[in-house]
Amino acid sequence: MGSDLTSAAELDNVELQRDLSFAQERLGDQLFLNGWFEEPLAVCRKNLATTQGLIVLDPGNDEWQHEVAASYNRLGNVLGALKQYEKALAAYGDGLANYKLITASNPRNTLWQLALATTHEGLGNVLVIIGAQRERRVAAPFH
Repeated sequence: MGSDLTSAAELDNVELQRDLSFAQERLGDQLFLNGWFEEPLAVCRKNLATTQGLIVLDPGNDEWQHEVAASYNRLGNVLGALKQYEKALAAYGDGLANYKLITASNPRNTLWQLALATTHEGLGNVLVIIGAQRERRVAAPFH
């Protein structure tokens, strides 16, 4: 079976989709850790689509919501490494929105609180980079 699942039976199989999501997550992380960025970008996008599909299958499942948020964060990490800062900002923003929802409904889940804080950190890091770039552009004519 290829990495793209096409049959309706496979798309409706929660366990299979969850396993696929984990495999995509691990593959993307390994590629990223080895310094490759274009390849994990494609894998992150597939992983995001897979995790969003899990929500379609079970919309009330906060664990799937967490997986979507984590997928957005991984996408933000890769986009940031590729210096696509505006796109990274959007990805982190989407992850932040998901984490705010699930931490509000599960305030005692410290792992999700940590993930929320990490998302704020990623978002802040990208904002610092974007701000520094804008400052350099503004200051450039005066040098």
